[in-house]
Amino acid sequence: LELGHDRAPLTALGFLTLGARFSGNIHDILDDRIDVTTRGLMGLTVSCARCHDHKYDPIPTADYYSLYGVFRSASEPTLQPTFHREEEVSEERRAFEIEMHKRLKALEDFVTKTREGIITTARTRTTEYLAAVHAKRNQPSTENFMLLTDKGAINPYVIHRWEMYLKDAKSQRDPVWTVWHRYSGLSDDEFAEKAPAVHRELFGDQPASLSINSRVHKQFAGASPKSMQEIFQGYGELFKAVDAEWQKQKTASACLADADAEALRLVLYGDASPPMIPRRMGWGFLALIPDRPDQAVYKKLIKAVEQWSMTGKGAPPRAMVLMDIDPPYEPVIFNRGNPHQRGNRVPRQ
Repeated sequence: LELGHDRAPLTALGFLTLGARFSGNIHDILDDRIDVTTRGLMGLTVSCARCHDHKYDPIPTADYYSLYGVFRSASEPTLQPTFHREEEVSEERRAFEIEMHKRLKALEDFVTKTREGIITTARTRTTEYLAAVHAKRNQPSTENFMLLTDKGAINPYVIHRWEMYLKDAKSQRDPVWTVWHRYSGLSDDEFAEKAPAVHRELFGDQPASLSINSRVHKQFAGASPKSMQEIFQGYGELFKAVDAEWQKQKTASACLADADAEALRLVLYGDASPPMIPRRMGWGFLALIPDRPDQAVYKKLIKAVEQWSMTGKGAPPRAMVLMDIDPPYEPVIFNRGNPHQRGNRVPRQ
């Protein structure tokens, strides 16, 4: 939206952004924004459709999550924009902006470096992440990511992204994960007994009804595994090999020529890839850096920006806005309102 010189309308977005924070629960924050918008501007109570179709009004759950997708595709910037028109910038204001630029750059450099470190580690430690997901398979899924871990430990947020990714892969019958889902469905106690039958089903002489990525087929078609550890390690080796292929070719092409290798590469590099954590600014970034020393550095850097924007000499007033994120969020219906029970995809509208 081009406002020209008159930026005062930006302040109207405070109608949404000054709402409750619900201890950082993104789903409740967005539900509040949907409720404020629909009740305030449409005269409709739409929030009930978070969990079920309305009984009397024509508001299905699919419509709620289409609107959820619109709001989820926007976020609040770390530094909100100014909205006063200034004919001439004072020396005081120039000095303020120079100092603000220093503080913002320190924050953004830290976020960029930290995010790249998490992504790189997530790509190279897939064996550990798959083992962690399997260990949690009988536990309720959670989005309580505000955890502290030891330096160098795998990231709880990335574990959760792997959980969601593998659930979607199962519902979509992704050939990369056919082997994973058949073996991971066996309990630890029955694995040794039942794994040979699963192996014959997947790789026997009879044509299999299950679609399997050719690289995955080659990796696991030999002997029947004795434990899930062999499955973790097998997938880890596959991703390591494909990543090495990609590092050699990426300057010359946008993807790997072999379709099955490219499918594996996208697990590490695609938009929906578990390692490809979103680039967040603001306090939500703390969820992505669970080790205490990095959290302390980040808190110091973001507070430096926020305090200067409020108390620095020459600080201008700012509008509480939302800004589009890239790429936008692709919504699905949360069955009965539970974000861990992902249903059909719906369009943003």
